[in-house]
Amino acid sequence: MYQALFPWVRRRADRFIAVSRYTADDLVRRAGIAASKIDVVYHGLDPAFRRPVMNESAASVTPYFLAVGGVSARKNTRRLIEAFTRWRARGAHRSRTKLRITGTSLDRAFAQAGAALPDGVSLLGYVAKAELPDCMPMQLGFCIPGSMRGSGFRS
Repeated sequence: MYQALFPWVRRRADRFIAVSRYTADDLVRRAGIAASKIDVVYHGLDPAFRRPVMNESAASVTPYFLAVGGVSARKNTRRLIEAFTRWRARGAHRSRTKLRITGTSLDRAFAQAGAALPDGVSLLGYVAKAELPDCMPMQLGFCIPGSMRGSGFRS
């Protein structure tokens, strides 16, 4: 569909919006769009996620990464889980670190494999948007599996 429609869009558009500098560079490199026609507009932040950090002591909370979207082939979550497991295995100081995944989608192949989740990985299921900010304050990082490039985790 992109191959059929994009040449038409490229001819007709006055401006393009890219969500990152990387995407803008891709438009220049792969689609031949003039850099002067591209504006980078980064994703905004919903005000709900600007809550103050909880008063919990960092020492009493197990460190974790948070990924939103369930286990989905489209999100490449299986690769995220594999990368997390390898990253965690490389250092004893990382052994307490967890990976928490929210969302209800469950990749059929993942479910049929019947493999247990690796140690440190948990599926939280559906988390309402209003409750999601409560998951954020004590996390180490936010993982966006659908856009992972390279090997994933770094310390």
